[in-house]
Amino acid sequence: MEPLYQTSAVLTLEEYRSYVYALRGRRTILLTVIAEVLFLLEVLLFSNWASKLFAAVVFLLFPLAIWLILNWNTKRIFTSNQLQNGAQTQLFFYEDHLEQISPSGTLRVAYHQLYRVVETKTHFYLMVGRGQGIIVVKANCLPGLIDFLGQLKITVEGRNR
Repeated sequence: MEPLYQTSAVLTLEEYRSYVYALRGRRTILLTVIAEVLFLLEVLLFSNWASKLFAAVVFLLFPLAIWLILNWNTKRIFTSNQLQNGAQTQLFFYEDHLEQISPSGTLRVAYHQLYRVVETKTHFYLMVGRGQGIIVVKANCLPGLIDFLGQLKITVEGRNR
């Protein structure tokens, strides 16, 4: 059977960072904003100047600390997977399934098995599970494939409601 579409991608640290931020970025930002509001309330409510100073310092440094920890953890996870690090993957899209061929083997996923499809301005992330996804770079796709994946996203969202 001939594939309807095909594309390829190289898994780099930047691609992996984009993937992590697309999946966890909004939640991390929301939790950071909530913590920042609590630190700000602490600054305003305490009458002791030492407590206010401590809360103000934490208020200023907390977002930076979160950003550094997330970047460090993302890089650590990426570099720990030597098999996927910098690997070239080929994606083939058929009528009822997709196949990803990479150095670690071939993954075949029926579209009805997809957990979620996340779309950003530059990527599609075809989620096989909560923590496992397939990266599709839009710049490497023909317009027909982008439309196909947009329709797939609508189908998966409709099924999961």
